Amino acid sequence: MQHPDQPIGVYGFLTAALNRRHQQGIAPFTVLSCDNLQGNGNIARKMLTAFAQMQNPELGSWVSSRFKIWRSN
Repeated sequence: MQHPDQPIGVYGFLTAALNRRHQQGIAPFTVLSCDNLQGNGNIARKMLTAFAQMQNPELGSWVSSRFKIWRSN
């Protein structure tokens, strides 16, 4: 998070990609949670939203209102 232009980890890369889309006025992509752990998609969405919020409050609000994670279960 100290260097958003050099992301590390899954949340860093997803947040960087969502930030680029937000800056370009493009709708966010959808992530498909393919594991078999019930509720994991919701946890991932909350984590990504919190990560984006800490990086940039405007991005966090955009992610919170528009980003989707679909669950396979």
